[in-house]
Amino acid sequence: MFVLPLIYARSYVAEALYGDIPGAVFMNNSASGPLWVLECDQGVNATCLSGGVEFPIHSLDLNFNGFGLHDNNGVPICVGAFQPSSQVNQTRYDMVLGMSFSSMSPVRNAYIAINLGNMVNTANYTNDTAYIQLLPIKNASQAAQDFANIR
Repeated sequence: MFVLPLIYARSYVAEALYGDIPGAVFMNNSASGPLWVLECDQGVNATCLSGGVEFPIHSLDLNFNGFGLHDNNGVPICVGAFQPSSQVNQTRYDMVLGMSFSSMSPVRNAYIAINLGNMVNTANYTNDTAYIQLLPIKNASQAAQDFANIR
């Protein structure tokens, strides 16, 4: 299987994102297994909402180029970032946001700060509350313009 910075999601989430995009198909590749693929010049818009704050995911991080996949006519095709996961389908979570959301190079979507709390077992042990902070970097129109300029 490819090692990709994917966003693992419930099957219906991935299908909702890619299912209506012209040329996007859910294929079973012998090397990678089942995954959503689409034309490389196809822009994709997706925004996560958390705490009332919108976090647009950059189109370049929703349509990955350069994995050597081709359609039946030999035309290069790209891989969608949102992929269905049987593990996610069996949990109470809707998705696991991967590298494409938070730390691709360059970072295009959100800065993330994670504090795991103070869980060190010492004489001065305190159980500080863990937290996560998110800061969106770009808006959806900036991301769409970047995609158009690059692809």
